[in-house]
Amino acid sequence: MTRIELAVSASDRNALCALRTADGRIASLPGDAQTSTRGTDLIARIHELCAGSGVRIADLQAIRVDVGPGSYTGLRVAVTFARTLAAFGDVTLSRFTSVELIAAAAWQQDLAPADHELVVVLDARREHFHTARLALVDDRVALVTEPAALDRSALLTECSQTDGPPTTILTQDSVLADEDLASSLRRTAHVLPLPALHPAQLFLPSLPIAPCTVADLSPLYLMATYAD
Repeated sequence: MTRIELAVSASDRNALCALRTADGRIASLPGDAQTSTRGTDLIARIHELCAGSGVRIADLQAIRVDVGPGSYTGLRVAVTFARTLAAFGDVTLSRFTSVELIAAAAWQQDLAPADHELVVVLDARREHFHTARLALVDDRVALVTEPAALDRSALLTECSQTDGPPTTILTQDSVLADEDLASSLRRTAHVLPLPALHPAQLFLPSLPIAPCTVADLSPLYLMATYAD
């Protein structure tokens, strides 16, 4: 029997949450009802999701959490919620990164060939960019490079690698709005906007889930001042 498992991604300004019930069904809130990453909104929506599925918070047996990189507030709220559940109940913790979720969604939507490596590029502000390189290995997303915040020069160097598989870049509209940077990225690889994310994708089989403890469930706060 499948465990009752909650999945939460609050690394973006809009939070996603989904619930896999004991019979293996995946429940989620409608896409237009997804909440912001403010703490009260996120916790209220988790309670709403559980109640709508006939599940009490005390019934949860596992929780998987997106640890970023991304929104400071959203990550802090999601991680604190998961740590609290695990500290006071018999709840198994696991983690994944936002870049792994983006890559899993992109391959699910056939935005890039399976033999391409994906470079996810997110705006970290202050002329820095969150980035990671990922590959699909045996139908599972794998990090080729760990998430890091790079300046513009280092980002272009990372994206222009030519000694491996073909590369597809996935990035935000705010990055593409910088015409010089967008032009430079397009000279290195095929560039696409980020895929649309949906709550059920938090349970994609290709998404790598790493078991963890309360002590090592640590968010990747890579926004704004990371490079300092």
